[in-house]
Amino acid sequence: MGHEVAVSALQLATAFSAIANDGYLVKPYIVEQIVRSNNKIKIKNDIRIKRKIASENIMLEIKKMLRQVVTDGTGVEADIAGW
Repeated sequence: MGHEVAVSALQLATAFSAIANDGYLVKPYIVEQIVRSNNKIKIKNDIRIKRKIASENIMLEIKKMLRQVVTDGTGVEADIAGW
C-alpha cells in the first residue's frame, strides 16, 4: 500500500524554518525588503513569531538526526564540508 505526503514547498520551508529557529514557528515571507536605488528601504518585513511548537532541546535532537542522515545515512552525497 503506497502512502504519499502532500505538502507545498512553502509548507516544507516553514517546517524547516521552525527547526532552524529552535522551535518557533515564524510567519513565512518571500521578500525580506525592497531597497530603492538611493539605498533607502521602501518595504521591510518584520519577523513575526506565530507560536512555539517545540522546545529547543527537541529541535536540537532533530538537527542531530538531520545531520546524521548526510554524515552516515542515505544522504552522504549531500554532505557539504564545513556545514
